[in-house]
Amino acid sequence: MQERLAEELNIISISISHAYHYWSKKHGFKDYETIVFYELLTHDQMTLTEIVKRSNFPKQSISKGIHRLLEHGYLEQFVDKSDSRIKWCRLTSKGMAFAKEKVMPLVEIEDKITQKMGKDKAVLLNQLIGEWNEIFWTELKER
Repeated sequence: MQERLAEELNIISISISHAYHYWSKKHGFKDYETIVFYELLTHDQMTLTEIVKRSNFPKQSISKGIHRLLEHGYLEQFVDKSDSRIKWCRLTSKGMAFAKEKVMPLVEIEDKITQKMGKDKAVLLNQLIGEWNEIFWTELKER
């Protein structure tokens, strides 16, 4: 029974990841570009390190996404006033408009699903997936 349950969790996780990949591909993005747009749409500003920690994407991929968005004028970077080692990223007005058009529908889908499930179920699901993810990464790194 436990092995079967783990297998089902594996398949669900893969399916969810594939759904996000499908969204990115359908809208002409690489997954790491979607992540950068998503994070900066839902947060005023973030550092590369924060995006990497939240997404578990490789630093090199997130860096590439940031540079591509910089090249297209969708993003700007600025140095932290109190620590010159920290570079903040935020969407430009052009980037915000683009993200609202292309990425906000994804956020709206997620919000709609959360509403359909109800707040209590969504909170519980978030806690359980977070716990699963943390334990899973710990186990992976130990092997």
